[in-house]
Parts: sequence; C-alpha cells; structure tokens
Amino acid sequence: MIHCQFKDLSDISWSDGLTVRSLSLRNLSVRGYSIHNFHLDPIFEYTPHLQRFAMNFDPYYFPYQDLSSDALSIKALDLRLDYACDSMQDLSKDLPNLSKLIVHMDESYIDGHEWKYSVTDYLPKLKVFWLWMTFDSSSKTDTERIVDKLLDTFRIDFWVEERKWFVRFAG
Repeated sequence: MIHCQFKDLSDISWSDGLTVRSLSLRNLSVRGYSIHNFHLDPIFEYTPHLQRFAMNFDPYYFPYQDLSSDALSIKALDLRLDYACDSMQDLSKDLPNLSKLIVHMDESYIDGHEWKYSVTDYLPKLKVFWLWMTFDSSSKTDTERIVDKLLDTFRIDFWVEERKWFVRFAG
C-alpha cells in the first residue's frame, strides 16, 4: 500500500500504538475531527518512507510532543490547525526536509514575522507554502483592521523579494 486515507474519525485513541511497520506507505492522511492521544513518533517510526502527511491538529486537546528523531522522509505536510500555537514552530524543527507546507487555520493566525522565523530557521528546503486563515469577527471594521495588520507582516522583503511568495486576501 502506498496511499492511506482515514476520513471522519472522531474520538479515536491511538494510545495503544501501531503494530505494523510499512515500508511501502508514502502518503498518509488522517482527517475528520482532531484526534486525541495521537502521537507522531510512532507514525514516523512505523512508516520510515512516508513522504506526505496530512492531519487535523488541535493543540488545545493535544499538545505537540517533540519527536525523538527528525522525520527526515517527510517532504510535504498538510495541517488543519484549530488554534494558532507554538507547536507549529516545534513541528517545523522536526521536519528539516519539508519542501511543501499547507496550513489551514480557523479563527486564528500566525503572522508573517513568526512564519519567517520558522521558514528561515527550520525549513531551509521549503519551496511551496500555502496558508489559509479564516476570521470571524463581530464587525466588518474589526475584520478589516485585523486583516490589514496581518497582511502587512507578509509585505516584507523576505516574502516579496527573497522568496517571491505573495499573499492575497479573499474576503
């Protein structure tokens, strides 16, 4: 098996751990509700050739735990974050060969300065970066002010000149 996709998982516990090692699995997607008691170490240990990984991540219920060793095989990561968190930087440290990062954030954000720090310090091979953030504000004025301030953090030389990555707002 090369591709494996789990959908609509809720209240699942992975605390019993994995029991089967897969040398063929390259793509793994775990979607649905955020998964509790879900530790990444066994996933990467039992799938040493895994290249693409997608999951929902809720640091409120599941604080990130550093990996015992870097996940060197992971080249692409697709995360859906329920909250902005320091865990994103911690995870970046453990994925030094990441070349594609897709992040969907609901009701929260990480600004361009924080992302720059993660990219420059921990993701030297990153070539593709897709970021979606949603906002729910009580007033249009508040939303516009928040979005303008956030977009300004992505209008620095690092994003525009060095990386030639651009940000747009779809309101």
